Amino acid sequence: MVSVNLRRMARRLKRPTRWLAAVMLFAFGCAGAPPVSRERPLVLFPLPPEKPRVQYLGSLSSTADLPSHRSKFSEFLFGPPEARHPLLKPINALLSGSKLYICDTMLNTVVVYDLVSGDSHVLAGDRGIGKIQQPNNIAIDDEGRLLVADKARGAVLVYGPDERYLHAWGAAGRGCPRCRRGRA
Repeated sequence: MVSVNLRRMARRLKRPTRWLAAVMLFAFGCAGAPPVSRERPLVLFPLPPEKPRVQYLGSLSSTADLPSHRSKFSEFLFGPPEARHPLLKPINALLSGSKLYICDTMLNTVVVYDLVSGDSHVLAGDRGIGKIQQPNNIAIDDEGRLLVADKARGAVLVYGPDERYLHAWGAAGRGCPRCRRGRA
């Protein structure tokens, strides 16, 4: 008789406890931390008394540094997002709309970061005949075409607005004397 009463009591306690635990988990899981205001010191170059021309705003080394649309709770459950396309030796950058194009001479490619969505990818036309060997500079023309100066090929590679390879200007062995000797 005593064991039957203990079993009934245990069942009654389990049901409300489970319900209470579920409600508390939901309530604490959805609550976010209050925003913390961290004022960074203003970093300018050159230093006063000269007129400053450059202001340091931040750094970017992979997709982990981009804004994430995931909540803190989902990051707690699933972990932080995977850092894709890390930069090794960036040499030049171009911002066009929400896309940031970065020439990386160690990766020998152009990495594209979308600052709004937080996604990244390698330039779509960077394969086959449009393969970049050593990117040195990047620009965009009035028609939205990307122009990538490739020091190793001695050419300017042209990619369309959809990032597909179109054609190249120049060729290896032509151009400045340093390019012909392979020192550029």
